Amino acid sequence: MNAHSKKGIKMLKKALLALLMTFSAISFADPVSYPLECRGSNQSNLTFGMMGNALSLSFVKSTKPASMGLNPGECSWLDRGLHPDEPNLMFQASNGATVSPSIQFNGTGKITQILTNPVSGSMEIWFKELMIPTNYWVFEIYNSGKGYYWVTKAYRKQ
Repeated sequence: MNAHSKKGIKMLKKALLALLMTFSAISFADPVSYPLECRGSNQSNLTFGMMGNALSLSFVKSTKPASMGLNPGECSWLDRGLHPDEPNLMFQASNGATVSPSIQFNGTGKITQILTNPVSGSMEIWFKELMIPTNYWVFEIYNSGKGYYWVTKAYRKQ
């Protein structure tokens, strides 16, 4: 094999490697998240729980956009209401958070009282604040395709 052929094969390998790396990066990119606004509630229409290492939030779906106002315990997209076929459950990775025994539940799994810090880690604030009807939080979420949303970011509505 001559030097010209070796140089061509080397360039082809580099090009294929670059192409492979580009497709790998695209296929492993995080899905696009969209903002879902939720209003707190001191009633049983927001349900919190743990599944594995994720905190869950089950909510009432609003049929109108969040910009038109939410009832306590409702969540909605900023620009439209939730469709009947969209989930009403979201999960956020706990990063080591745990539910402590300081949370009291009723017989149906609803939280009835929080005595001290319910969770440790970054979710403690929204977990507590969504038990108050005057508080609003926005969750950046994407649909998992498995009947629930996955939270990528959560912040207090300004």
